[in-house]
Amino acid sequence: MEITCNNFKEIYRDLENVVKKASFVAVDVEFLGLDPEDSTLKCSLFDSPADRYRKQRASVQRFPPIQLGIAFFTAHDSGFKYKVDVYNVFLFKNGLSRHECSFSVASLAFLESHGFDFNKLISEGVSHLNLDEQKKALDELTSKNDTARYFSHEFQSLFEHIQSILHSKLAKIRRKTTGSEGARDLIWEEFHILIGETEMSPLHNAFLLYKLYATVPGIRLDITGNLLTCSPVRPSLDEVKEKKADLLKTAVNELAGASDIVMAIIENRLPIIGHNCLFDLLYLYQHFIADLPDDYEKFKEVATAVFPIVIDTKILAEESKNQLSWHGIVDFRLENLSSFCESEAPSRLGTFPTFEYSHGFSVTGRTSRRNKYKRTTFHNAAYDALVTGQAFVKLGHLIAKPSGNPSPLPFRTLLYTVRPFACRIPVPLLCIPYINLLGMDPPPRYPEEIVLEVIVEEGLDSLHKDLRAQFGRWRCEAKIDGLMVRLATNTDTTYRRVFNFYAYHPSFRVVSSTNSSSTTSLSDGSDTASSCSSTTNISTPNKDCQIRPRSYSVSSNDSQGSKSQYGLQKRSDDGSTLSTQGSPMLRWVLHAGTAILSSQFRPFAVTNP
Repeated sequence: MEITCNNFKEIYRDLENVVKKASFVAVDVEFLGLDPEDSTLKCSLFDSPADRYRKQRASVQRFPPIQLGIAFFTAHDSGFKYKVDVYNVFLFKNGLSRHECSFSVASLAFLESHGFDFNKLISEGVSHLNLDEQKKALDELTSKNDTARYFSHEFQSLFEHIQSILHSKLAKIRRKTTGSEGARDLIWEEFHILIGETEMSPLHNAFLLYKLYATVPGIRLDITGNLLTCSPVRPSLDEVKEKKADLLKTAVNELAGASDIVMAIIENRLPIIGHNCLFDLLYLYQHFIADLPDDYEKFKEVATAVFPIVIDTKILAEESKNQLSWHGIVDFRLENLSSFCESEAPSRLGTFPTFEYSHGFSVTGRTSRRNKYKRTTFHNAAYDALVTGQAFVKLGHLIAKPSGNPSPLPFRTLLYTVRPFACRIPVPLLCIPYINLLGMDPPPRYPEEIVLEVIVEEGLDSLHKDLRAQFGRWRCEAKIDGLMVRLATNTDTTYRRVFNFYAYHPSFRVVSSTNSSSTTSLSDGSDTASSCSSTTNISTPNKDCQIRPRSYSVSSNDSQGSKSQYGLQKRSDDGSTLSTQGSPMLRWVLHAGTAILSSQFRPFAVTNP
């Protein structure tokens, strides 16, 4: 069901009842952009979790949301059936002249290709303000400045026009009734003033009455349709004060709009279900609850306070990857999970709950003339929320009973099963597998950085081009600092490929890792087997050795002469021990006798003492 400013109040009354009965809610947000123009705010393989939060926070604050999809799932018959209520809310701060929004041309083209109606967005979008913005709006509306311009110049002109008419009419009545413009008690019949050809919104009506009560005392005012009614009954000061407070509250509530939906979800403590939902959480908090905090740890604290249970279906898919891979699902995009849920594959794994859809919502991802939407596809916020909720129910059953479930589980049992995976939010291209909202994040999974020294400066000109051509766009990234280059990679395999590529590159020389020097020695302290310079030793990563993950927060300073906790040991055939100390980024292929490196390296010998 679509929600616009024209039917918001009517639908919201029914939606409140749905929220109170719902078991959980799936959400999705569509917005007008993703990557800011500032290059320092683009996602990078070098990012720590705090860096990524700072960048995505800046994006969320710049590009506004335009569509909120919410799907309420209510369990019936002990979890055998779920009633689903789906709502699609168009979001636009219509009527606020001081509101500015940015957009990405690429995002506009993408949304248009998926059938998004921008005309409906602008003309019928529902307003929304978070609590901080509501307080700011309240302060501006009650200030002594010319706050009518808070809306638009047209509204200011209308206010001044009606104010002039009222003063003129009241002056004529005073002269005609008493012959004195200073008389206090006037006896006259009520009259009407035409506001415009069409009705104004409740927001503009409330604020217009508020300003008129503040500037035209001693008269009772009301708006019906497009007529302003002026009554001769003189209100008391207390009545005027109470009336102005009610009008101000009405104006702020109208500005809050769709924020009431999110607040109702929070009040009822519903579990939030999303897919790759970090952006969704950031948008919900920033645009409907409060301004996002600057600090990353503070964000995790406030996020769990308002959303105590957040479950991401991508995390559940990772947990069920063995069952999904048997059915050809190895990429856990929402489209693939939807195909799995709608196929016959789940029925072969057991009995799953059925879904009953309200409002005539179609569950297919194809164009349907019979559906209320002209085009129900992915990247329609309501449809994405619906598919996310379906995937949660079925993936939860796969986790609860991986070998097959003879009957559907009650919702409380299902929720208890997936609680270990709650509040884990996956973040693409980040050095950790997920963000843990409940505490410390997991350790990094990316290899540590490779450091290059520039030998031929002309090589810097083609560095980024070569990296993309050799390894792809998101597998390796470089940062240039003078004549030094830092390389970040996304996997151990990519790390080895990058290292081998630059080991004998004519323009660069591998120096060391960022966290430790690279030294390979025999256990009895004999000379190192190879050295690239008098101060830096270079080694080759062994595919059988585990490469040390990159550290982004705490560096380990081992005492002098002590063995590194990441050091490797291998035992030769004769029992002698070969140890690898120092940087795990640079590994020798150690073996008794002759160690043959990759084709790009010369063979060399390691002789046991």
